[in-house]
Amino acid sequence: MKRLSLVLVVLSFALPGFAQTYSYRMSWSPVPAARRYRVVVEKLEADWIVAIEFETAALWANLSLEQGEYRYQVTGKDILGLLGEPSQWVAFTVSPPEDAPEPQAPGAETGGEPRVPPPAEGGGGESRASRPAGDAGLQGEESAEAQPEAGAFAAAAGAEVNLLDLGKSFAVGCSLTGEWRFSRSLSAGGFFLASFGIAELFTLESGVFMRWYFFRPGAVPLEIFLEGALGAAAVMRNASPGDSLGLVDAGLSAGMRYFLGKFYAEPYVRAGYPFLTGAGVRFGYANGRPQ
Repeated sequence: MKRLSLVLVVLSFALPGFAQTYSYRMSWSPVPAARRYRVVVEKLEADWIVAIEFETAALWANLSLEQGEYRYQVTGKDILGLLGEPSQWVAFTVSPPEDAPEPQAPGAETGGEPRVPPPAEGGGGESRASRPAGDAGLQGEESAEAQPEAGAFAAAAGAEVNLLDLGKSFAVGCSLTGEWRFSRSLSAGGFFLASFGIAELFTLESGVFMRWYFFRPGAVPLEIFLEGALGAAAVMRNASPGDSLGLVDAGLSAGMRYFLGKFYAEPYVRAGYPFLTGAGVRFGYANGRPQ
């Protein structure tokens, strides 16, 4: 579990005719499975009240605050909008430049590095009163997600049971796939599959696919994907090339990839043409995976 790194850099400025404010920059390290972060800043008056509450996909923010005592907390949010456990509260003081404290090491106020645990179902921060606060001078930038190594490659072999549209024939087959991962969530590759049906129909499929890895459940080394494929198929009776039929091969698949080190298992289901439906599992090797 990655720990939260918090950095406060104090820069001051005055606005004529308004209460003096000071600009604070805070940053934190990425959290596995988090796509956005909820940041809550509270000010100590008669009690702690919410001064600023916002969400950002960036790993840092600049805030303009008046002089006073503050504390803040960061919570990760996953792709489904579920909040994880919040970090520890971190207290800090906003003061004029001459009295401004030196930037502190992460976690100095709490005796250790506060952390943002990964988002999990049912997670969330403590209940608190809030009021609309806008972004209060928030400035941020989209952070680059952790990426696999450039040109990460995966290769797999598998087995499948499917239902051929021609004659509604069940078939069993074996497959080979190669995949090129060009971003954390997208990949492209090619496939080859040979199936033999109970109606003595032998089918060869070959083509290309595009895959989208859209969900990772945090600490579990698992990715869930959707895939679209397009290619060509040759259907032969009794495995005879002289008695064959050429067809367009197209379909959609859904599955999950579970990593065991650099190896993985990949169960999936698919639907399309000339196969109405199919289900199988692949076992493969990948030279890199997102962290």
